[in-house]
Amino acid sequence: MCRRIERAVADHFAPLTAIEGVGPLVAAVLIAELGTPRSGFGVPQLAALAGVAPLEASSAGGVRHRLNRLGNRRLNSLLYHIAIVQARCYVPARAYLARRQQEGRTPKEARRALKRQLVRRVWRHWC
Repeated sequence: MCRRIERAVADHFAPLTAIEGVGPLVAAVLIAELGTPRSGFGVPQLAALAGVAPLEASSAGGVRHRLNRLGNRRLNSLLYHIAIVQARCYVPARAYLARRQQEGRTPKEARRALKRQLVRRVWRHWC
């Protein structure tokens, strides 16, 4: 079964496997969750679908954002796993996380920022 999935991904969804941390099985699940690309669906919509876009929670003239608990949890989980693999093995992702933490972000906030960056990369390779 695994070999069939690997062949199908290699035939149809090879660009997704070019992203570090995305293997054939993760690419297959990404495509199962996302479906085919559609018009009018961009990076902001994909980020909202995955639940990685922050929600504005402003009041009394102050602008702030809060964590988005909405969206497709399976897609969010896939992005989390890709981010964890990249944080462990991919040097540019490690540098990105270190830079975010030097800016004063917590490790969780830096990982969320990496997931938002991953959404942009997934969208570029998906469309």
